[in-house]
Amino acid sequence: MATVTQRKLAEIVGVSYPTVNRILNGNKNVRHGLRKKVLEAADLLGYRKNLAARSLSTQRSYAVGIILTNSPHSYWSDVLSSLEGNMRMKEYQVVVCHTKETISSDSSRELEFMLSQGVDGIIIAANPPFEKENSFLKVAATGTPLLLLNNFLPGVPASYLGTDSFNGARDACNYLLELGHKRICFVAGIKGDYTYDRRLEGGRIAMLGKSLKFDPAMLFYANGHMEEDGYTVVEDILKISPRPTAIFAVSDPLALGIYLGLQEAGIKIPEEMSLIGYSGMREGKYLSSPLTTVQQDTGMLGKRAAELILELIEKQDKRPVFEELTDKLLIRQSCCRVL
Repeated sequence: MATVTQRKLAEIVGVSYPTVNRILNGNKNVRHGLRKKVLEAADLLGYRKNLAARSLSTQRSYAVGIILTNSPHSYWSDVLSSLEGNMRMKEYQVVVCHTKETISSDSSRELEFMLSQGVDGIIIAANPPFEKENSFLKVAATGTPLLLLNNFLPGVPASYLGTDSFNGARDACNYLLELGHKRICFVAGIKGDYTYDRRLEGGRIAMLGKSLKFDPAMLFYANGHMEEDGYTVVEDILKISPRPTAIFAVSDPLALGIYLGLQEAGIKIPEEMSLIGYSGMREGKYLSSPLTTVQQDTGMLGKRAAELILELIEKQDKRPVFEELTDKLLIRQSCCRVL
């Protein structure tokens, strides 16, 4: 069967070519009946858009690159699923490049690869540290929009989309305080991580709101983001005297590792130690005492990331934007009142 073009489709249906073009490109300013007639004819005749011709005429690839943390957890896979689905609705392809847990100077090749593919925009969903000079400035020089997802870096010429970690953490710690906890231990990932620092600050402000001191001796850096990193700090936490009654971990993976470490030490959760995380990963609800956490809406995060990168591609003003979504406390069974 010969390829059905828009002009051929217009001739068969008996309408003008510009009308068919508007309908097939999603323009809603066409009568419903006519729109339905053209779309049904296009489906019946097997019309397919010529994406190569579209790219030539618009000087775009209609592809967006995403550099994604190579994580075994559900969090980033859920974000990616939502992002890809929303990009497909806009007839964009997503080029995914998995990287190790953090992007370092050795990993600037991921950005180089995306630029070599001619993508219209790049989303980075990986943890700091980053090599600013050799990577981000090179992307900025090309004019390619760059969106950092959940990893804001001050001074980097890139837009940012994340969630309100400060208020989410403050809500989590206020919940522990309402349960009567005063000796709250804080477990962070890598020192200097913007998102984790904001969560620690939210916890500190919650403590100050109850006239309680944020004790540096109750703050532990796990020097990583994964379960094993949380697991390794449990021994030191249990050496504190008097012992904390609650732990706030700045991420669910850290909380899952802490949970296992406490179980192995014979500590009952939540009777002897309350535990709260941050992310809302699905894995947390399958624990024997399901993990109380701060829920990040991964579906909305992926959807808004797709919308925002397309807005950045379309707009003439290339100044970076900063946007945060709201998180919500998800109360399960890993916290209880001080006995």
